[in-house]
Order: sequence, then structure tokens, then C-alpha cells
Amino acid sequence: MIPKNQWPVPKWLSDTPDVDKPAAKTRFYLNLAATYCGDRGNITKLARALDVEAKTIHSAIDRGQVSPEMAVALENLLGRAQFPRELFRPDIFTLPVEA
Repeated sequence: MIPKNQWPVPKWLSDTPDVDKPAAKTRFYLNLAATYCGDRGNITKLARALDVEAKTIHSAIDRGQVSPEMAVALENLLGRAQFPRELFRPDIFTLPVEA
């Protein structure tokens, strides 16, 4: 699994104002997940792969977080090594402590 401090975060995201950061970060990670899923980052195709409507993903972006169920579904679809549920919902899921 990728250590939390090595998850990709572009500089522009770090420079985003705090009020906009949750939505920007969620958008970035969901677009990355869509790209990883295939076909150039198409959110609609990611939604189909997750068996949800595209508006569900767009709503998550607007809220600045995915549901816990979607975090688990993304992990199951794309692999825990690259997209652990903690990436999408660190407020609920925690990474195991490394020895």
C-alpha cells in the first residue's frame, strides 16, 4: 500500500484555500480514480463501474467527500494498494500503524 504521505497531491491542491480544499481534493482523487479505472478519466464510466449514477459522484465532489460505502466500493474496484478507503475518508477509516 502507498504510505499516506506519498499519496499524490499536486502543488495547486496544496495552495487551494481551505474553504475550497475538501471539494478540490475529492474532485482530484475521484478524477484520478476514474483515470485509473480507464478511458481517460470518464466519471460516467467510473459511476457505472461502481453501480451508481454519475450525479452521485458529482454530488460527492460538491460535498467534498464520498460516502463511506463509496470509499469501500472504490477500494474494492481499484485495489487497496492504490486507492485505500482511508484516502477518501480519513475521518472514518484509519491506516494501520506501521512497525
